[in-house]
Amino acid sequence: MEFKTLQLENSIKTIFAELTTQFRVDKVLWIGEELLCRLPRIEKKNWFSIPFFSEYEFGLMNWENEGQRLWFWEQALNSVEITTQNLPHSNLSVSFFPVYHPDEKKRLGVFAIENSGLDLLGVQKVLREAARHLAFCHEFQEAKTSSYVDDLTSLFNHRYLPKVLAQEIDRCQRQDKKFSLLFLDMDYFKKVNDGHGHLMGSRLLIEVASILKRSVRSYDPLFRYGGDEFLILLVDTDKSTGEKVAERIRRAIESHEFVFEDASIKLTASIGLSVFPDNAKSAKELIQLADQAMYYGKNKSRNIVYIAS
Repeated sequence: MEFKTLQLENSIKTIFAELTTQFRVDKVLWIGEELLCRLPRIEKKNWFSIPFFSEYEFGLMNWENEGQRLWFWEQALNSVEITTQNLPHSNLSVSFFPVYHPDEKKRLGVFAIENSGLDLLGVQKVLREAARHLAFCHEFQEAKTSSYVDDLTSLFNHRYLPKVLAQEIDRCQRQDKKFSLLFLDMDYFKKVNDGHGHLMGSRLLIEVASILKRSVRSYDPLFRYGGDEFLILLVDTDKSTGEKVAERIRRAIESHEFVFEDASIKLTASIGLSVFPDNAKSAKELIQLADQAMYYGKNKSRNIVYIAS
């Protein structure tokens, strides 16, 4: 399943499409935790008036019976594990799939699917794979409202980096995992700004950000660190795989033709790589080592990936 956006609505639609293709379901509903958390504060007699389309739906489960609607919201609100229940006064059954944040174990929401011989384990596998992306969508939305997103590129900014690194270090320590940190700096970018103007430079940075998004997984956080510097956190990635991803990014930038108006420009980037916990066990050291590796490579030849030792 390939996600192309951090917009929650589009990501939910991607999951719906996957469920529809794999399991031939035609009635699916996503109820986000934000709505479920509001339910206890709403008088139960008013639950019937909550429209299903207030959340993301596919094949509207539009039961007009008030008792059925109240039953549905109660089941969704109390869903903590996969359950299949018979819809009151009907021959239909509904399966509820709560989705949890893979690290923090907090519920993100619930998928409800009309069940007609549904492959519960198969659906569960798909939703487990999607959970990390959905968690990242929520974090991205929270970051947007907390001044953690760069206005130019729509990547995370440097203010959000300490929080993400602290969370990832804590997770990797608990689960005995690794992650790679890439520090990317554009080569000779000052010449571009001086020769073509800062407007052109800004457009180039937006295009570089697009290349980075296409080069990593949807849940690998991307940061504009400042100016023409970018940081990429590769989740559950060791040195060998991190180097391959860094090389893929380097080649993608090198081979890309940046065209704006009447100008065509070729750019390259130098990338430093550090790995937790192999190179360091603190966020500050990991950034410093990746930065130093990048500058070592830049001083050596530019357009290179260099690994911290």
